[in-house]
Formats: sequence, structure tokens, C-alpha cells
Amino acid sequence: MKERTDMSGKFHWDFIKFQCMHCENPACMLGCPEGAISKKESGAVVIDENKCVGCGYCRTNCPFNVPRIDTERNKSTKCDLCFDRIEHGMVPSCAKTCTAEAISFGTKSAMIKLAEERLKEIA
Repeated sequence: MKERTDMSGKFHWDFIKFQCMHCENPACMLGCPEGAISKKESGAVVIDENKCVGCGYCRTNCPFNVPRIDTERNKSTKCDLCFDRIEHGMVPSCAKTCTAEAISFGTKSAMIKLAEERLKEIA
């Protein structure tokens, strides 16, 4: 969430979803010298905190600048796509609880179908 003023000087809020994109080829994973980042079969990109040394290379390599360093624990942290929920056939919490239905979760083909249906509504 970011606050700003618009062209007329009126206060305005911008709401932005800022979390891991769980990339196909995660740059954060490639940059981790400890091998602490892996990609699950479900597509979730996760950090093994037992291996993480908090060097911050994952953040530096991430094109979205997503991973954060927890300075108290000296560990990198980011969204893990609720991989534990997915592995039990559940939807990630963000998609389940989004009251605006702005976040969807499913297979690539299901998401393409959903996008096509939405495009038909506005065409």
C-alpha cells in the first residue's frame, strides 16, 4: 500500500500486491550460495531457513526485489505460496481469503480459462 497525492493534490491510496512471483526459473535460487532456496513440484519457491545464512544474494538477484532479511534472525524470508496447504489439496491463504477475488490459484490451464472468460465479459 502506498499513499500519494493525485494531480489535483488530493490524497490517494494505491494498493499493490507485492509478494514472490514463484518464477519458473527463480533468479533468487540461482544466486543463493548456500542452496537454501528450492522450487517445489507445486511451483512454490521456498527458503530452507536451516541453510540460509542471511547474505541477501537472493534479494539482490530477484528482479522483483522480494526477499527480505529478518535482521533479528539473520534469515531471508518471503512468501512460500503456502506450499504446505497446496500439498494437502488446499488453496493458498491469500487466494482463499481475498474478499475482492483479485487473487486466483490453480493450474496454468485453469488460469488461462479464467482469463479468457473474464476477457469475454469485457469484450
